[in-house]
Amino acid sequence: MSRNREHKSAGRRNRGDQTQARPQTRQERRAMQREAQIMAREEYSAERRRGLGPLVARTKRQAELIRHLLNKELVVINGPAGTAKTFLTTSIAAEALERKEIEQIIITRPMVECGRPMGALPGDEDEKFNPWIENMMEVFRGKFGKVRAANMLANDTIMALPLELARGRTFNNAIVILDEAQNSTQEQMKMFLTRKGANTRVYVCGDADQSDLPRGTVSGFDDVIELGLHLSSSWHQYFEFEEEDIVRDPTVKEIIVGYRRMHTRNSIRQVA
Repeated sequence: MSRNREHKSAGRRNRGDQTQARPQTRQERRAMQREAQIMAREEYSAERRRGLGPLVARTKRQAELIRHLLNKELVVINGPAGTAKTFLTTSIAAEALERKEIEQIIITRPMVECGRPMGALPGDEDEKFNPWIENMMEVFRGKFGKVRAANMLANDTIMALPLELARGRTFNNAIVILDEAQNSTQEQMKMFLTRKGANTRVYVCGDADQSDLPRGTVSGFDDVIELGLHLSSSWHQYFEFEEEDIVRDPTVKEIIVGYRRMHTRNSIRQVA
């Protein structure tokens, strides 16, 4: 009997030793998985806090535009949706501010509605204007972080200004970005361009084929493109993206090409 007890005890000890020698128990695996998930979330949060990082061109054409944005005082950028016009100019401005090359970023656009009138939106003037510049603020939050970008907007380090309210101002030591410039009038464009002060770069972004101005109204964007013929290339640059430069999504390129072909076909029918 005693021998049998000793044999069973030894067997239990051996089985216990074997259990302890296993790499992981189920509970240990679950604990390690939870720890890995926590570390992954922390790493993701840290990456978000670090922001978008330095601007890197995705195409040769983007690299060419970036060179102009860094070296010219006035850059006029024409191109279809999805070519990263706003993203590139906003990123360049954010990095210049971070390097203390400038003291302020001004972002503006015409208050021309495409759909719901601005007056129907809730809030005061600033609150009504904020949704119109969200695409640019998203880039700033990626560059500076959410809290810092909000503080910069609050203290006018980043100034959001409707184009209609720019008259009488002078912008010094700044980068000024006019978005949706195809919706500006001739008078507004002239007023805007003459706000430029010392150590200031001006970026004008638009799509000449996508204006929301009333029919028959000449766009200020068309004016500034023609004006470039009379300006020195030493400080001014006109740059045009084509449909093949669209980087947003392959379907966006198909949509824009499809619209162009449809409109061309309809125009031919009307002439005939």
